[in-house]
Amino acid sequence: MPLSVSKATLESDLIAAFQARKENGEDNNALAADIAKAIHKYTTQADVDISLVVSTTPPGQVVVTAGSPSAQVGATTSPGIALHTGFGSLK
Repeated sequence: MPLSVSKATLESDLIAAFQARKENGEDNNALAADIAKAIHKYTTQADVDISLVVSTTPPGQVVVTAGSPSAQVGATTSPGIALHTGFGSLK
């Protein structure tokens, strides 16, 4: 989901963390842990959408092979083009 949708949950989690410390008089370490948990929960709810990215490797890149009968050394003669796209969530 977009982070804008998760914002209300983050706000309520932070309010709950501060309210719990106010009522229970616990130390700042517990507050910090609750804030960290709320922020982690918020950021990992994000959907990551990588639109099309084109990566190009120019010609002339050194290529080295190994094997029989002997290793070869040369260079690429044309560009290498890769297309990247994806969708997922943060872990």
